[in-house]
Amino acid sequence: YYLFRLSIKLLNIQNLNISLFMIGLFSWLSIVLASLFCGFEIIFSPNTKANAEYIIPLLLAYHAIIGLIEALVTVGLVSIMKKAYPHSKYWTNPALASIL
Repeated sequence: YYLFRLSIKLLNIQNLNISLFMIGLFSWLSIVLASLFCGFEIIFSPNTKANAEYIIPLLLAYHAIIGLIEALVTVGLVSIMKKAYPHSKYWTNPALASIL
């Protein structure tokens, strides 16, 4: 979430469509990065004899697909809410729209 807010601020994004793209991108990225760090935890665990060349690619491959589903659901729900509440004060600021 904080990376999303930082990118919106640094890129000065005011268009809701671009903000929706960024919401989708960062929701996908959150799933993929979480799986990467979990892979590191598995590899560096003293109780596991896991091999990095198998664990990390498998986790990333599966979670990349899961992340796509997450991004589609998130962007879809934010879009539906935009249509349901077009005059909401949150839609004037795309960064605020992301918290809904």
